[in-house]
Amino acid sequence: MADAMDSKSISREGVGVQVPASAPAPRPGELARALLPTLLHRLNNVTQVLSGVNSLVRLTNTSDALLQRAGDLEHASGALARLGWLVGALARGMGTGIGSLRHEEHALEWIVELLVESLRREGRELVREGPLPRLDPRTGFETSWEIASWLHAAANDAGPDAQLRWSVRAQGQRLVLQFEPG
Repeated sequence: MADAMDSKSISREGVGVQVPASAPAPRPGELARALLPTLLHRLNNVTQVLSGVNSLVRLTNTSDALLQRAGDLEHASGALARLGWLVGALARGMGTGIGSLRHEEHALEWIVELLVESLRREGRELVREGPLPRLDPRTGFETSWEIASWLHAAANDAGPDAQLRWSVRAQGQRLVLQFEPG
């Protein structure tokens, strides 16, 4: 992996992100444009589940379908909480400032998961080495967005059908992002 000592640093709200010096700079708006189709696909999937349950309730004219599909509804509820946060992050990542800022300890995990799925659709692969650190929810989405932006730029720089091996580790008040094409 690229040496973190030869690096660029970015600070956001008391949390720094350190990336390899050779990292290609993210272009504003690129990450949001890349994530939007995958986010819409996920939202459509949840909407289909809810529409299906609604159809069952309307066809049977009872609420039995709600009880029978409780597991589906519970899954949809969790997915909507995550997707709602991602919609807000995407809007903020595009510079709109729309919506209230929701703090989330899973922010890095959720954004990177969406990025992995988006890149996979293009034939690119992000291979994470090691666990993701949990962020203090008060750091907001900016730190997670910054890391995902650097990863997106590096994956695009690596070319089609490339695997990008990467990791993020906490080092004091700094997150160190390391990556290399595989």
